[in-house]
Amino acid sequence: MIQQFDQKDKVLVLDFDHTCYDTDAFLLFEIRQAMISRFNIPVPVWEESYENAVKTGYSLEQHLEELTRILKYEICSIEEIQNFEKEINFSKYLYPDVLSVLKEAKDRGYKIMLLSFGDPIWQDKKVSGVGFDRIMDIIKYTKEEGSKHRIVFYE
Repeated sequence: MIQQFDQKDKVLVLDFDHTCYDTDAFLLFEIRQAMISRFNIPVPVWEESYENAVKTGYSLEQHLEELTRILKYEICSIEEIQNFEKEINFSKYLYPDVLSVLKEAKDRGYKIMLLSFGDPIWQDKKVSGVGFDRIMDIIKYTKEEGSKHRIVFYE
């Protein structure tokens, strides 16, 4: 993976969630429904805990912390949430035309930067899960909302 671009490079900057990835379907089927069913979580509690966890850059571990805080007991161990994660089908939610767009951009001489908001470890699992770690020239993550422009223009 290239770490920086030359000023002459043509660069395509893409966001991951909701641009390349059907994040809504992913959250509904792989996370929400699966967690509610497996860990017997009341829907309103799941919703509240998710909203809290996403504010700081979502991860399953952060979500588990929020669930524990709200319920005042652990619904599962950290090991159980990590085992749950191993069953997630990350690749299923890549929009179908994304790979062809990336191939055409590469064929036209573009370098491609992926920029994504969220917990870097969690985002990297999704990005690697769709194979973007082998396609992108640069991948950057930020947990700070509203900071993407600084990453593009000043880092």
